[in-house]
Amino acid sequence: MTTPLTKREIATQKRRTSILDAATACFVEKGFHQTGMREIAKRADVSLGNLYNHFSSKHALLVGLANQEMAEIQPFVTQLQRDMPPCDGLKEFVQSYLICCSNRDAAILYLDISAEAMRQPDIASRFVNARNSLAEALSSVISRGVQMKSFRPVLDNLAMAHLILDLIESSAARGVIDRIDTQTLTSNVEAFVFAALSD
Repeated sequence: MTTPLTKREIATQKRRTSILDAATACFVEKGFHQTGMREIAKRADVSLGNLYNHFSSKHALLVGLANQEMAEIQPFVTQLQRDMPPCDGLKEFVQSYLICCSNRDAAILYLDISAEAMRQPDIASRFVNARNSLAEALSSVISRGVQMKSFRPVLDNLAMAHLILDLIESSAARGVIDRIDTQTLTSNVEAFVFAALSD
């Protein structure tokens, strides 16, 4: 049984979320390295000391964002775990995940944090864990599709799931840069994914 949070704990959670939202906005506007802790504190409307009480560094903020990423991915994992025909489940997932990734701010943050994660292995591992949970759920859909003969067998279902996620995320980023509408991107990605999985 989970112990209910105290008022103080709820207030602390809200403040941390507010600070992470402010950090996200600053990183999107200026980039991770160009943003200082003082700017984040100002955006979050907290004192610099209060900010440091919650997050000791920008590195700690990245850890917080990685934890948020896990929570934001969970609805997509749940979506993939629903009992529905694999083709329908995959199509629905491609559409909803691409729409999410096509958000301009999300795309900018994804590219900026990806670069930072490459420099910092502990940050990378947190984002990798979140991504792996999504890839595993997608891999299960592919496996069911192969068993039901909706999809052709592939050498490695998990590797295919990661490739599909790479395609969605990179297509969304390119769409933001090139100003390609989401409907066109979705059609192109869906066509490619189903061509790869069809006989």
